[in-house]
Amino acid sequence: VQAVITGALHEDGLADVIDGLGGYEKTKILEIMRDSRVGSYGVLALIFSVGIRATALASVAGPGIAWGALIAAACISRGVLPMIMYAMPAARADGLSVNAGQPSLKGVAIALALGVIFLFVLLPLSAALMGIVIGASLVGVLVYWAQRRLGGQTGDVLGAAQQLIEIAVLVAAAGWSASY
Repeated sequence: VQAVITGALHEDGLADVIDGLGGYEKTKILEIMRDSRVGSYGVLALIFSVGIRATALASVAGPGIAWGALIAAACISRGVLPMIMYAMPAARADGLSVNAGQPSLKGVAIALALGVIFLFVLLPLSAALMGIVIGASLVGVLVYWAQRRLGGQTGDVLGAAQQLIEIAVLVAAAGWSASY
């Protein structure tokens, strides 16, 4: 449902970033990422992304926790994006991220606070904390790569970050359910 509502925008970002890993220099990577065709790496990333999320969700104990995990994952994964947009310059002069503009520090704080509130209200404490640890680790690697290779963030980088955090939260919820 989320993919339909967003036009699979975040999934497209993940596929484009993973396809971009095959490039060696900034201009080539950005060219690969802007290409509307999805490459082999991008297809595999989408298969793994959907597969991991579906498996994690199926492993969550009970529909109440599953709904909570879905909503928490959606909220925190989107609540982090303004922070990335604020902290990192745009890697190119045009594109979706540039058109969205740089959020204010107040906007970053509100988005992040709302995401964190939903995360901690809808998930058990240990699952929420584990989601933060896993998500921060994954996004930290992504942001490091984007800064080093691209000189900043793009809409595709933001989409990939959203997907990674969503995966992290769902995996954390599944892990909590397995130990429950």
